[in-house]
Amino acid sequence: MMKTFFSKGVAFLLAASLLVASLTSCKNDDDDDDEEEVSSGSSSVVLPSSVGTNELTGLTFEDSNDARVKTWKFEDSTATYTREDFEDSKGDGSINTKTYSYAYDSTNKIITLKLTKVSFTDEGKTYSYSSASEYKSLAKSEGGVIDEAELNYVYDNTAAEFNTPVAYKYTLDSTSLTLTPYFNGSLPTNVEFTYHDSSYSVGLYLEDGEFEVYAGEKAIGFPTFSNNSFSVNLYSWSYDESTDEETTYSVGTAKGTYSVTGSGASATVSLTFTELPSSFTAVSVNTAYELSQNDDDGETFTKK
Repeated sequence: MMKTFFSKGVAFLLAASLLVASLTSCKNDDDDDDEEEVSSGSSSVVLPSSVGTNELTGLTFEDSNDARVKTWKFEDSTATYTREDFEDSKGDGSINTKTYSYAYDSTNKIITLKLTKVSFTDEGKTYSYSSASEYKSLAKSEGGVIDEAELNYVYDNTAAEFNTPVAYKYTLDSTSLTLTPYFNGSLPTNVEFTYHDSSYSVGLYLEDGEFEVYAGEKAIGFPTFSNNSFSVNLYSWSYDESTDEETTYSVGTAKGTYSVTGSGASATVSLTFTELPSSFTAVSVNTAYELSQNDDDGETFTKK
């Protein structure tokens, strides 16, 4: 579902967008000239109060194969998720880390995380940012020539990342940790919800603060939700075969209302559009579309 094509002007940003980052112990900026640190920022996510005993503190878990290793490391109130992709035949490799604060509910086996910082490597340099505005500044200063629509997309994408709580049901035993995305009943969410009609000519997708609509044309945006209403600026991309470049452009704004029924694995989300870009004629206004959750068995990490 996630957008996977960018112009070469922001190719260096892929490491952070695709994932995930801050080395399990972050470098001290004063000790390393290759570290380019940006001022700190904050997330609007409000974590719930923790309940019970923190069963994860002090533990580290790993999932690895020949191409990459993914690691979760938990402290009392912070967690880091690191993904290291090993060098391939072209010499490409990267380390990406996300740092979170988190709350736990050991009774219901749920953790809720709030992103506070992202770090990633690109061509031997380490970058970090703690807000959408910092990431946008990086894109402008390090990403080459980027048009305004692409900068707006970068900003909206990163803002959604910082403003989407990440919730998991967890299963912990003596050797492993399994994390399964959990819907807490509010939007945005890290859980994937989807709708498609019988002919698959219309598709609607929500996940990780992102909204994707497909109806002949494909567009992506990052909605804001408030008082049962939503609004989303939509973006798409044109491709020039002669230059092998994609160009970002604004499709327009979609608005509407939403409702949530239930929580957890059985919850559904209903979207009703009151305003749509003119190019999406296959999607009806004033019609409720019900999005259901995709099955997700979670991911298992081995205790280190």
